[in-house]
Formats: sequence, structure tokens, C-alpha cells
Amino acid sequence: QCQAPTAMASPAGKVMAGASAAAHGMHIHHLSSKDNLEKVVAKGGLGIVEELTRFPLTPSGLGIAGVCCIFSVILSAALVIEHLQNFRRPNVQRQTVRVLIMAPLYSVVSMMGIVWINGAVLMILLRDVYEAFCIFSFFSLFVAMLNGEREVIVHLSRLPQVTHMFPLNYVLPEWKMGGVFFYNAKYGVLQYVVVKP
Repeated sequence: QCQAPTAMASPAGKVMAGASAAAHGMHIHHLSSKDNLEKVVAKGGLGIVEELTRFPLTPSGLGIAGVCCIFSVILSAALVIEHLQNFRRPNVQRQTVRVLIMAPLYSVVSMMGIVWINGAVLMILLRDVYEAFCIFSFFSLFVAMLNGEREVIVHLSRLPQVTHMFPLNYVLPEWKMGGVFFYNAKYGVLQYVVVKP
């Protein structure tokens, strides 16, 4: 049996883990030693430790997680294969496939976080990197469905001018409809890709 570590990496960590265990009426499982806990703290901070140690790992929970993970991977793989077999609109379907991969990736990362806690922080980082890439792919999918950037810019230039939401409308200048609006929105998505991970 794995007991809650008697010594934590820091007093703050001891208080945090104790409060988490008391609040949920359970011991901290799946952290077999002080060394393992210290490694997780060093890699991901106390917030990650709290998230990963909040609930115990039980056979039934592991089984349910495994079944859901396998179901997600199989269903997403079937959709991806169907798109690849009917690859008639490459610009649209390429982005669609990238978005579809997000679901099984989340499932696999979550499953790995359960069974391999010391590598969970790295897995979460990889997930966040792909999530940021997926956001840009989702933006690119909309553009592709609207027949490309040129068509989007032409359509935007015909729309009435819109303003920023409150209170940004008092701080930022208006984005002229058309190319200025489109590229500012695109650069905003790209900045999220860099900042999110």
C-alpha cells in the first residue's frame, strides 16, 4: 500500500497535500515516495501535485479510463481514415484531420497521466503545445471553408465597420474591415499559439 509521504518538498506542499486529502477524505495514492513527490514538484509546481493526487487510483477507475481512451482513439481514427480515403478538398480536410487528432491526444495524455505520474507534467506540456497548434488549425479551417484568405478579406471589406468590445473600444483603435481586420485576427491567434504552452 502506498501511504501519504511523511515529509513534503516544502511546508507549503505539506499544507496543500494535507488539505487536499482531508477535503476529499482520502489518502494520497500513486505517489510511492518522497523522492517521486519532490520530482513532480520540481517539474510542475504544487498545483500539478494537487491535481494529480486529489483522487485515488482504483482498478475500476483505471478500467473506465482505459475503455474511454480506447473508444476515443478508435472513433477518431475511423473519422481520420474516412477523410483520408475521400481526400477531395485537401485545404479543408487537412485542417479537419488536425482538429480530429485533438480528442484522442487528450485521451491518451490523460490516461498516461494516471498510470505514469512522474511523466504527467511532460505529457501535459505536449498536450498544450498541440492544443495551441490545433487552435490555429481551427482558424485555418474556417479560412479554407470560405475559399481562402483573399475571399475572406474581400467579404470583410464589404461589411460595416465593427468596434472592439467594451472596454477595449476605449483603448484600441478600430480595425479597418478587410485586410487589417483579418491579419490582426490572424496574428492574435498566432500569439496564442506561442503563449499557450
